[in-house]
Amino acid sequence: MSLTFLILGPDRGAPGLLLGIPLVHQAGNPYIAAVLNVINFNRAAIDTLRSCRQAHVVPDFVLLSVPTRDDEELTHRQAAVAGVAEASRPAGRKFVTEARAVPPEWLHGRRLSLRDFYGPLFDPATEILLVRDERATAVSIGGWPPYVPAGQDTSPVTVPRRAGDWAFADAFTNPPYGLRGADGRRMKGVATRDLFIATVHHVLRRPPTETPIWGWEGDWCPYFDRGHEWWGAAAWTVRTAPDRIVTIAVSATD
Repeated sequence: MSLTFLILGPDRGAPGLLLGIPLVHQAGNPYIAAVLNVINFNRAAIDTLRSCRQAHVVPDFVLLSVPTRDDEELTHRQAAVAGVAEASRPAGRKFVTEARAVPPEWLHGRRLSLRDFYGPLFDPATEILLVRDERATAVSIGGWPPYVPAGQDTSPVTVPRRAGDWAFADAFTNPPYGLRGADGRRMKGVATRDLFIATVHHVLRRPPTETPIWGWEGDWCPYFDRGHEWWGAAAWTVRTAPDRIVTIAVSATD
């Protein structure tokens, strides 16, 4: 499957549609055309994603073949649109059409550091993942539950939070009703850590510190509507190779 984006300069009129292909203003880039292909993950990643589905992990992951060029942000914008369009496929053709028709320049987002992408629950240097304390019966001061490093018998810690601090590790490990093991029971901390790290290694290819990553507000197509009811909606694009980007999209409610 290919999703084609034609990027036209500001002297060519407003963003619109031509034969179902988005036409987008991009100042300073008068005639840029790009083809983004949705491609298959390798076997290790497919097996990991199958485990994610069984555990009720919310994020959708889409691997894209992208052009190699200097405009990194434009490539990530297009990858976000294309990836979310592919993630919309289970909802039907209408949802795919609406998602892919969004001009990439309309997206709101910014480049993230690796730590900002993961958020306060995961340290990529040590691969320590903080999970909700299974022994806790109440939330901590400030409304957030206490956390403990997965697999370590330590006292609970309170994770400092700021508005807008919701990040990938939180979206992955804390779905609306918790992750579930093969027996249907709530997944333990060590199993949660193992699944998360397998995803980082096999799906995201263990991104180094300098990896280009963008975070996007989940607000540009119906895919995100459920998340706005309660749990949340967002998207991220992570470059995993010179010609590969993984789009991560999340949206869920109760």
